[in-house]
Amino acid sequence: MNANPEISDIQLEPFKALLLEICGFSFDSGRGQSLHTALINRMAYRRMDSLMDYIALLKRNPDEMHSLVELLTVNETYFFRESEYLSLMMKRLVPEIMNDSPNAQIKIVSAGCSTGEEPYSIAMLLNDILGSESMQRFNIVGVDIDGSVISKAIKGIYGKYSFRGMDHIYLERYFEEAEAGTFRVKKQIMNQVTFQTANLRSSIYPAVMQNSDIIFYRNVSIYFPAQVQEEIFARLADCLNTGGYLIVSATETMHHDLGILALVEMNGLFVYRKLPGTLSRDRRHHRRKEPEAVRPLITKNTRQPEQLKKPEKPDKHFEKINIKSLFDDALEHAQAERPDLALSVLDKIISQDQGFVNAHALRASLLIDAHRLDEAQSACNEALKHDLLCLSACLMLGIIAHQTGKNEAGLKHFRKAVYLDSLCWPAHFYLAGITHLMGENKRAIAGYQTALEILSNGAISELGTKYFPLTFNAQQFLVVCRHKIGILKKT
Repeated sequence: MNANPEISDIQLEPFKALLLEICGFSFDSGRGQSLHTALINRMAYRRMDSLMDYIALLKRNPDEMHSLVELLTVNETYFFRESEYLSLMMKRLVPEIMNDSPNAQIKIVSAGCSTGEEPYSIAMLLNDILGSESMQRFNIVGVDIDGSVISKAIKGIYGKYSFRGMDHIYLERYFEEAEAGTFRVKKQIMNQVTFQTANLRSSIYPAVMQNSDIIFYRNVSIYFPAQVQEEIFARLADCLNTGGYLIVSATETMHHDLGILALVEMNGLFVYRKLPGTLSRDRRHHRRKEPEAVRPLITKNTRQPEQLKKPEKPDKHFEKINIKSLFDDALEHAQAERPDLALSVLDKIISQDQGFVNAHALRASLLIDAHRLDEAQSACNEALKHDLLCLSACLMLGIIAHQTGKNEAGLKHFRKAVYLDSLCWPAHFYLAGITHLMGENKRAIAGYQTALEILSNGAISELGTKYFPLTFNAQQFLVVCRHKIGILKKT
């Protein structure tokens, strides 16, 4: 065999067509060289000179096709990758699903799991919260087209590159030393995850993927052209239970806004959800039964010992300084994702001063993040009772109304927010979404353009000091605005 065979672009075309048909792989944008290199390596291994003979082998021999695919897939992954989505799963998605299905086993699928870091990360997080109960309540599945990476995932042995960015407490808690410089996942975690090879291009997915509650499909669709992306996304949607979630990476989010699943915003991140009935691109998630949550500890004032020289009236200046200091503490807890501590401090503030509007507003923001919407609404109304012009309360009441499917009420609150501050970009964004649902595309475009202009002029840097909720990811909203404008202008 020629040691350095030359394969022209024309000769690559039949292989591209076959891989597109079988695996859904696309070789645009300069990826043709990777196919060229993989073909040379496999043909050399098989001691073959003829491209025609090799393509015939690929068509009749699934094992050889798998060997070629192994050279074409980039299995770049590590534990707790894009951890903000894992955090969203634990803080919002899992509590909601557990509350809606108190006795059912919950299935989480990692589609395109590579060497298994993602499903094992999910198992570790669940074990952190639920302990041994997570084994009974959750079924975690990892699938990938590449049989070699599935074999590695089943063995569960990893080198230091897989642990970059991971808190070492997880290494100590859930791993044991294996060969030199490597660590093996402990049995309690390995036993919770099922691995299986699966071709996402196939028209039928294996039973282990069916009836899923959450599907992670991150950093996989980059291999596929647009048509194949849509086909796979639709099949994954079919695997979801009604009310289930499909999570892609932040950079892939807009590519899948195809009207198949509803694009929803939760805690400043965008994910997809399977809603009952006909879905539209902008339909937001409806209200689910709210999860039970431990109420924050309410710290009441305790009587101070009498002083030798007690003033007749309390020092109001001192009280204000003390409450302001407490609010700074609450805000710090909230920004550091310690909501229970923040709520405890806020309750203490409100017990001292019912009229501290920012305390009610921040409390509402934290309750929205916890999906305790009735309590959040009460907190907003309490803020408005003391300040009819509280912008944050109007904005959050609009968000609560929108999340519970009360779009008319949402319109009223968002319009009031814009009246109070014409630069309130979240209100413009949500107004645009509602008007689009009402079929008023021109007004929707104008709303998204207004939000985009405000964000582009530096409003992102003001976030957290001007508006609640604190969890708005302004950068993602900016990307979504551009995408929505492009979609609406084509309709």
